[in-house]
Amino acid sequence: IFASGYLKHPELFKLTVDLTRWLFPFIAMVSFVSFCEGILNYRNHFFIPKIAPGIVSGGVIICAIFLYNHFNPSIYALVAGFLIGGIIHSLIQLIPMYLHWYLPRIRLAINNPRVHFFLKEMGKVVLIGLFAQLNIIVLRNLSSFLSPGSVTHYQTALRIMDLMQGIIAIGMASAVMPVFAKSVVLKEWDKMRDQLEHSLTVVFFFLFPTAVFLFFFNIPVVSILFCHGNFTYKDTLI
Repeated sequence: IFASGYLKHPELFKLTVDLTRWLFPFIAMVSFVSFCEGILNYRNHFFIPKIAPGIVSGGVIICAIFLYNHFNPSIYALVAGFLIGGIIHSLIQLIPMYLHWYLPRIRLAINNPRVHFFLKEMGKVVLIGLFAQLNIIVLRNLSSFLSPGSVTHYQTALRIMDLMQGIIAIGMASAVMPVFAKSVVLKEWDKMRDQLEHSLTVVFFFLFPTAVFLFFFNIPVVSILFCHGNFTYKDTLI
């Protein structure tokens, strides 16, 4: 589904499947972190949930530097980094949960009207997510039919976009979402409108200059961040 172009290259296809299997547990880790993040954000705790993904990145970087000679092929060093970082960034969520006794009581209440409302709203989110995943499937499939390195070029472009979007837009959204939710519950619509206007202004203030900067200085940015080792200047231009 994701990389049918690799079927023409059995060894590459097998490597892709094996990497997917090894990384599959990471989905459970991310889901657990998201669960904890929702509870902690509701309690106005933002630092630990947001620092956790940085731990994953740190794990990948450390393993890539120190363990790449211990795996064959060396790409498995990145897998080790993801899994080690994923375990740590899952466990670190338990510290504020335990210290502040934010351990939720889970009970089966399928007939509760609030559960029905939640599932209805989640259905909208899932639908949006399906379109996002469809976009990823199509783009990765197309790149798997192109010349070697095309998937890397695509991922490189995404990482640069996610760098600013994750720091600014997602960070702001995580901080203001509990405030929005509280304003809705209390029906403080004027306060919510002011908060929304302020948040959009701050996001626009940072993202617009960043977009302009990346548009005009894209080659220097990509070169500084990625143009090392097998990633050549030709890859930067692509």
